[in-house]
Amino acid sequence: MKRSGTIALVAAGSLILAGTAALHFTGFAEIAAWVDGLADRSFFARAIPTIWLFPSVHWLAIAIGALAAAWFGLASLRALLFGCALLLAADAALIYGAVGPFIGSATLLAAAAFYAVAGFGAKPAD
Repeated sequence: MKRSGTIALVAAGSLILAGTAALHFTGFAEIAAWVDGLADRSFFARAIPTIWLFPSVHWLAIAIGALAAAWFGLASLRALLFGCALLLAADAALIYGAVGPFIGSATLLAAAAFYAVAGFGAKPAD
């Protein structure tokens, strides 16, 4: 596959992943308000809003990092894309296991598929 095709696939996966991160982030205010309304002031209760942010931040970082790696032609792009695809597929499986069928799981799998296809098509020196 040409480098431009790899970049396009990674860009599509990154756009989906960034959208998933943004969708997830929209729940932060509600989670924070819910925790504020709890009588429980334990460490774990207070940590919930921060824990909620982790997936959003990490998915956005993966989206940006994968796109930058494809754009600048990172030598280990194939390995990076396959690793990201596996990580996102595992995230989707965990979410599916916790809440069942959900749009977030589907978008994570879509991003993983774009990254995997791009990884298979990327030249080892890309």
